[in-house]
Amino acid sequence: MQKILVAGASRGIGLGFVKAQLAAGNQVFAVARNPDNSPGFQELMGKYGKQVELIRADITSHTSVRNLKKSLEGEGLDQVVIVAGISGQCQDVAEIPEEDAGKLL
Repeated sequence: MQKILVAGASRGIGLGFVKAQLAAGNQVFAVARNPDNSPGFQELMGKYGKQVELIRADITSHTSVRNLKKSLEGEGLDQVVIVAGISGQCQDVAEIPEEDAGKLL
């Protein structure tokens, strides 16, 4: 069994990755900014119990990332997968304001 941290775990690619890892028998530390807005994630919590641990964190916040690091001390993670992000309105990538680019990538 591997210990895997997935940031962006509440929907999309992140939720799909969490599902696959839980089905494979791995321990998942699921990081999500707003997990209450994800019915699929809530279902996994009920189905897999202690195999999945929810960590509420916003990885765009330095304070939140420091707290995340503290909460995982001693866990010995095997993998870290970051698929967190936001999607704005579709536009030409060259026209995305610099202050928004870091949130999108």
